[in-house]
Amino acid sequence: MTRQVGMKLASPQTVLVLLAGTIPVLTFVVERWVTRRYIKPAQAAAAVVQPPAPGPAPQPPVPQPPVQQRPS
Repeated sequence: MTRQVGMKLASPQTVLVLLAGTIPVLTFVVERWVTRRYIKPAQAAAAVVQPPAPGPAPQPPVPQPPVQQRPS
C-alpha cells in the first residue's frame, strides 16, 4: 500500500532501532551509534547555549591582617 501512495516505509535508521528491540546484541551497537550520532551533539550544543546560573557573583576572599608574635 505504501508504494501505491508513494511513501517510504521507514528510514534505515528507524529499521535499525526497531531491530535493536528484537535482537539482544544489536541493542548495544545501536545504543552506541545513537549516542554518538544524536545525543552527544545535542548535549554539546545545549552546553554552549545555556546562560550562567542566576545568583550573586562570588566575592573575592577578604585579606586577613598578619598575625604578630610576641617576643618571648
